[in-house]
Amino acid sequence: MNKLVQVLAALAVSVVVVALWRSPATAAGDVGEVIGWVAGLVQEGIGRFADFISEF
Repeated sequence: MNKLVQVLAALAVSVVVVALWRSPATAAGDVGEVIGWVAGLVQEGIGRFADFISEF
């Protein structure tokens, strides 16, 4: 299992490196979108947790 995770991580890193190499501006935009999605997910999670706590 550990070797599989290492191979998948190496593959993911290589895809990111190739994307940055081919088009840095596009890759930067994509990274910005991912950060926005993660921030939205965290915000939604905190909101739901606050709603859950407020019900007590």
